[in-house]
Amino acid sequence: MGEKKVLVFHPAIAPYRVDFFNELYDRLGAKIVFYYDMPRSQDFDKDLINSGLHFTPEHFALGGRVMGHNIYPGYSIRIEKEKPDIVICSEFDAGLISAIMYRKLAKKDYSIFTICDDSLEIAASCNGVRNLSRSFALQKIDGLILSNDKAATYYNEMYGSNSYVFPIIPSAKSFYRDKEEAVELAGQYIREYELTGRRVFLYVGRIAKEKNLEYMIDSFARDHVKHGENILFIIGDDLKETPGYRQRLEKRVEELEAGEYIRFLGRKEGLELKAWYYLGQCLVLPSYCERFGAVVGEALLAGERVLVSSSAGSAVLVKKSVLKGNGFEFDLNEESIDFDRIAYKVPVTEKDWKVKESRMFMDFDKLMDGLCEWLLCTHR
Repeated sequence: MGEKKVLVFHPAIAPYRVDFFNELYDRLGAKIVFYYDMPRSQDFDKDLINSGLHFTPEHFALGGRVMGHNIYPGYSIRIEKEKPDIVICSEFDAGLISAIMYRKLAKKDYSIFTICDDSLEIAASCNGVRNLSRSFALQKIDGLILSNDKAATYYNEMYGSNSYVFPIIPSAKSFYRDKEEAVELAGQYIREYELTGRRVFLYVGRIAKEKNLEYMIDSFARDHVKHGENILFIIGDDLKETPGYRQRLEKRVEELEAGEYIRFLGRKEGLELKAWYYLGQCLVLPSYCERFGAVVGEALLAGERVLVSSSAGSAVLVKKSVLKGNGFEFDLNEESIDFDRIAYKVPVTEKDWKVKESRMFMDFDKLMDGLCEWLLCTHR
């Protein structure tokens, strides 16, 4: 097929997307242009992210948020300069619309794809002007890169969309690069927090209302009567938009007299976060609105089981096999999360603690092989 030039427009890079964009660069030589240097929803460690990149990204010089949308002038100028065969955009933003319009007006022949992290619930609930813009775009582009197979089925049935499903998971090779140091630190945490004889549950993510943390806290406290050995660590911090929300949750824990077994650790990144993943035995993601939930893939690679809300796109990573299952998907319509069934599958932390084997059944490299082949074969 020969070499194809690939141009990528994307808002910014989060830690859980580093492997994905590195591979687009390594395998396809993609030119990657970000709107801004950091995701605006969270204060990630910029130096830590940049140290893991295989490329030096470019950034738009002008632009910003206009009525909740990313508007960055210069898409067509960059397309004209790079003369790509393939343009990959983000969601259904101005970059995608510009790529569609410029291809038509300038009579170009490049293929257009967009990365969309919708869960089924989010895809199906889109309405109004947003739905009109999506309908327009989906009739013009060559394919969708989705993270969830249910969303892919929805877009195919509603719009006849051509799609490739690539869940948001890390590369195992990348994830395990600092495994020895992280496991050693995990051992220290087990001793420091006196976790021998305890069953360790984790929540990792933003401290935000849509994460449904009150529901998780109330459910865990209710179950603790039966499983006094269970302990829950909440890793994350307030959003800028909702300061004080963590304090509200801490007050709820205090009201439940659950402070001994529900603890807040604040924000963790890098090696510290990896250590908690390795020592944790079950990750809980209780969100009622969640495009995907990258933490689920990371937890599975570290050997944890998972309890995932059916509203999260990452429920696709839950394997329900009786013998080789890696966790459970739960329905938020239930009165509380059922910690009972996971407790019977997960032993408490032993004195001779050893790191667990991966419970991930998807392979990042194979998914990337398929994505690159699909992109090149779908080229106009």
